[in-house]
Amino acid sequence: MTNRHFGRISEVWKDLLLAEVLAIEQPRALLDTHAGDALYPVVDDPERSYGVMAFNDLVGGHPLLRDSAYASVLASVRTDSTLDGIPGGPLVAMEVLGTDAEYVFCDRDPDSASNIRDVAAARGVRSAQVLTADGMGSVHAALADRDDASVVVFIDPFDHYAVGPSGLSALDVAREAANAGAVLVYWYGYNRIDERHWIVEELAPRDAGVEWWCGDVMISAEDADMASGDLGEASSPGTGSGVMCINASAATIERCTELGTALSAPRSAIDPCHRAARERSTS
Repeated sequence: MTNRHFGRISEVWKDLLLAEVLAIEQPRALLDTHAGDALYPVVDDPERSYGVMAFNDLVGGHPLLRDSAYASVLASVRTDSTLDGIPGGPLVAMEVLGTDAEYVFCDRDPDSASNIRDVAAARGVRSAQVLTADGMGSVHAALADRDDASVVVFIDPFDHYAVGPSGLSALDVAREAANAGAVLVYWYGYNRIDERHWIVEELAPRDAGVEWWCGDVMISAEDADMASGDLGEASSPGTGSGVMCINASAATIERCTELGTALSAPRSAIDPCHRAARERSTS
């Protein structure tokens, strides 16, 4: 398990949007460059209390969140009102798209790869390639082998600019996927308020006819220094994360905007970790 951020508010935001994109777009295939585990253990600490646990508590009281695809994913790992596990991106995808879709999950950690294989087998997924290889090169090759655009490419990198053995960075593969007509879902984090929209300069299409959207969630608090956050602590004021979608439908973009607004609005009333904090979603 290499992703220590699972279940934090940044991961909830990412998976909330990924699930909705998949539910609306219904692609034939999902290609994931940095998959992580499919299912994580429940950890009861302030970061998860502010993230997935808080979402699990509030979801039933908000119609938009209750009807989200991510809420259905949580329901699949919940007994009564208690989570039995914390879903990662691969489980989100498999629960939303089902057993007949095609999946390519890349993670260089053998334990994460084994976790994905076990979860895929338990759910009867028919076509799940789990590769312990460079995700950029693997997704590049998978894109080249496809003759249709019915694919979502999900990129959640540790380092956006690092070049792997393939000679490609995460941003390189993102541009390639978008140019090929795939639906791109790209996650990024930031810990300086003046960097919250850096991804737009990197990935926003120059062609006016290409649909794209970018939304971010930033932690704020009264009397807090917003100039610098801490990506190691997702709930710290000044810390944020965003998701860019390219080639998604107008219905998907509208739904993502609605979910961002719904996620941010009620949290100050239920937040057990930072009672004065709130999230702000922008698009």
